[in-house]
Amino acid sequence: MDELELRLNQAMQTKLRHNKGLLEATIAKLWQHNPAVTINNYKQKHDYLSKRLITVTRHKLEWLNQRLLNYSQTLHAVSPLATLNRGYALVIHHPSGQIIRSTEQLRPGD
Repeated sequence: MDELELRLNQAMQTKLRHNKGLLEATIAKLWQHNPAVTINNYKQKHDYLSKRLITVTRHKLEWLNQRLLNYSQTLHAVSPLATLNRGYALVIHHPSGQIIRSTEQLRPGD
């Protein structure tokens, strides 16, 4: 009789462990489908994506501002006013109206 009780007790312990595992798995599945958990997960994802969007937008604007600055500096460097400020001049021969490109085009007294 003692051996039967021992085997019965072991069988019950095994069954209880098995059922406990099933219960824990079922509870875990329920938590995965819990609306509060789902909402919290979406909120965390939303917060992450919002911060990422702000960061990416800021970097894009900084890049565009730098590009605009580069274009502005290039445009200024080749502008006629900048050329004149550096000491260049556009010389036109009065009688003919031609642009003087070389000193060889001029004669004393021109």
